[in-house]
Amino acid sequence: RLLRYSFAQLLVQNNKLAEAAAEFEALMQREPQDFETLYSLVLLNLELEAYDKTEPQLRTLINAGHRLNEAHYYLAIILESRGDLAEALTHYQQISRQSNAFLAAQRQIMRIMVQLQQFDEAREWSVQLAGSDERLAQVMPALEAEALVNEGHEDRAGAVLNQALTTFPDNIDLLFARALLSERAGDMAGVEKDLRHIIALSPDDARALNHLGYALTVRTDRY
Repeated sequence: RLLRYSFAQLLVQNNKLAEAAAEFEALMQREPQDFETLYSLVLLNLELEAYDKTEPQLRTLINAGHRLNEAHYYLAIILESRGDLAEALTHYQQISRQSNAFLAAQRQIMRIMVQLQQFDEAREWSVQLAGSDERLAQVMPALEAEALVNEGHEDRAGAVLNQALTTFPDNIDLLFARALLSERAGDMAGVEKDLRHIIALSPDDARALNHLGYALTVRTDRY
């Protein structure tokens, strides 16, 4: 078993992924409960885009309670790619805060909910997370607004950002998001106000400096 596992790793290092997957499959036939080896096989099949194999393997990992965060995340990606948005959403929602994929999952949750026009559910989910962690209280409105803007719901996005900025008036990411939204609406005064606020808070903020200079050049004659 050790030799086969070492051989599979060597094949991976030499980018012979299909051959490596075959070795991991042979290992799984001998020890079906070796879930860590199964996870290695999942990663290979994801790289090979063998999603028909990967999906049942991920469900096996979830049923076994092994690598739950990673399994839910990758399964959600597969489901989303084929249009099963509702089920993908349930898997993204299972990812814990301890996972490195947590924030990426929250972005996808907001995007799917908005895409399904579940605006109230998106607001409720965002508020629920925000109420449990001050850091998330500042991150979630930005993710929600981003999802709304991407689907063309600028008014809803503006309301989310305005509400968040009443609580966190000096949050640079929220200010910049609102500046971009103001720019889409042709509100140069709003753009300048929020960008200058950022610059007052952080004089070397290259993003705000660059964007204000560009906006003044394109939208005004204040060269």
